[in-house]
Amino acid sequence: MDNNKNSAQVVGAMLIGIVVGAVAGILMAPEKGTKTRRKIMQSAQDATDSIKHSIQDQFNALRSEAEELSGTAKAKADEMSQSVRQKAESMRNSS
Repeated sequence: MDNNKNSAQVVGAMLIGIVVGAVAGILMAPEKGTKTRRKIMQSAQDATDSIKHSIQDQFNALRSEAEELSGTAKAKADEMSQSVRQKAESMRNSS
């Protein structure tokens, strides 16, 4: 869970950095309003794409981890079930 929290903080910090950098860069370069608006839109689109990719990467990592945990849990449940069966059979045979 801590890893996911850290990843979310990194994504958040990255988003803030992208937005601040884009706004500062655009405002410091004097151009026509249409060019400035176009740059703002492109920066917003780039930030959106970056966030989408980051979220997708995090989702894939979580899915992989969940599948691994599910497999481990199933293996442990199978082991316990087999152990109970063996003990029950042993008790039946000893009676």
